[in-house]
Amino acid sequence: FRLSLQKENGSPKIDAFDPNKGSMKKQIQNIWSYACTYKYSNTHELAAVLQSFSVELIEKEKCTYATGIQNGKRLTRAIAVDKTLIQPVAKKSIPPVAIERLKNLAKYAMKVSLTEEHAKNILARKDIGLVTLKNEQGRIYGVYIIDHKYKMVLKASDISHEIAANQWEMLQNIKWDKVKLAANPKGKDYYIYRRPSDNMHY
Repeated sequence: FRLSLQKENGSPKIDAFDPNKGSMKKQIQNIWSYACTYKYSNTHELAAVLQSFSVELIEKEKCTYATGIQNGKRLTRAIAVDKTLIQPVAKKSIPPVAIERLKNLAKYAMKVSLTEEHAKNILARKDIGLVTLKNEQGRIYGVYIIDHKYKMVLKASDISHEIAANQWEMLQNIKWDKVKLAANPKGKDYYIYRRPSDNMHY
């Protein structure tokens, strides 16, 4: 598998929620309508798509709401959204080649990234979103991979155990070795970061 880091066309046709850009209620409703057009098999996957657009899904007393979020904090009241737009699809309807693409891109990002945020930036260049769920201690317990180009989302562990939540948790705990290279003629030092041996799958 060879990966070009050239930016792909096909970025999301809607912007993430931004409290400084117009009506917050209208933004949330537009994002909700757009997110519901993705391929997802359950509301957990739909919630991951919404989170990638900085919107949180809230299900309460058989009603469905959404709210804008920023840095994990809710910025708006819960806004009722049209539940009839939720149309899950069977995972078998997603082409295997599309799933393989997600697996290979995620594996590449895990292999070369220094941090989770670095991995997200790498994947974003291929219009892939990465949503991680963490407990109060900051430990990753769930990961979703979102293909914004082909409008689909899958739980990482459903794609491959090689990119499951425990592998991403190991990634954020790895300490990279800083290696000094030979100085150039001007005397300036250069460094590279080398990944130490670990138990992650590549």
